[in-house]
Amino acid sequence: MTDLFEITQEIDPISPEGEEAIQTVASETRELTRLPPVALKILQLADDPNSTAQDMERVVSKDPASVALLLKIANSSFYGLSRKVESLQRAILIIGFKTIRDLLVASSVLSEVFKPTDKHARALCERAVGAAIASRILSLEYEDGNADEAFISGMLHDLGMAVMYQKYKDDYQPVLYGSRPYPSKVTEFEKERFGFTHTQLGGRLARQWRFSETVEGLIRYHHHFAEMDWTEAPHLFKVCLAITALADKYCDFLGIGCEENQEMDFQSPIGSREAEFLGLEEDALMRFVQEIQVAYIAESAIFLDPVLNKD
Repeated sequence: MTDLFEITQEIDPISPEGEEAIQTVASETRELTRLPPVALKILQLADDPNSTAQDMERVVSKDPASVALLLKIANSSFYGLSRKVESLQRAILIIGFKTIRDLLVASSVLSEVFKPTDKHARALCERAVGAAIASRILSLEYEDGNADEAFISGMLHDLGMAVMYQKYKDDYQPVLYGSRPYPSKVTEFEKERFGFTHTQLGGRLARQWRFSETVEGLIRYHHHFAEMDWTEAPHLFKVCLAITALADKYCDFLGIGCEENQEMDFQSPIGSREAEFLGLEEDALMRFVQEIQVAYIAESAIFLDPVLNKD
């Protein structure tokens, strides 16, 4: 994946001033976001080639909140098992070592960064979970779609936006409202006002938290599928990027994470460039509307409740 960033370096370049600003925000965010001990230990395990599922079980078992989360996920419609999963050991075997690492770290980031301090922050949190669910459902249609990586990328695709809202709250509200006379496109406003975009910052933070280069790239370029489609980037990456971008459009379509009277540019999945690339006709796209809506109602609380009800 290192080659990917060489291929795409001309897409949405960052100015020297923007690079300096991003580095400053990323450094401050490292201090702002203190991952819980279980997430930090899991990161250490992921870096150890000799670590085992038993090591993971020993670490996770010491954190009741993580145990509860993994059991809920293993018993959710994501895996569709006929028998209830009641042990942490079985949950780890079902979900997988790498996916658990990403899920627990992503959930920690969601809890620490997407803090529902007001209705706008809450909407960002709901959007993150909605995009994660939509990404997973869409990815299951494709052999080339990595469902677990798609879920993580969907959850974190607007990571940079949540951090920018925390840091620049008053100045950043026009982005969430889509107020005029600011440019209607979010990234245009961000670059004009702050010197960098939420996608550029989000990609940098994903690297900082040691997510895979694929996840970093999906966060970094989810607003740039049209440009990416013309590059020599791997087909697998293009499929995952189309899924992430299309999931974002489904959230628009369903109003997930959208506030009342919000004037953001509405993006429909119907007839989109991503849908065309994925070979999805209108009947299939409309079928996903219902599937995503039902899954969001059924499963979003798994991730939202620990954040929204956090003391």
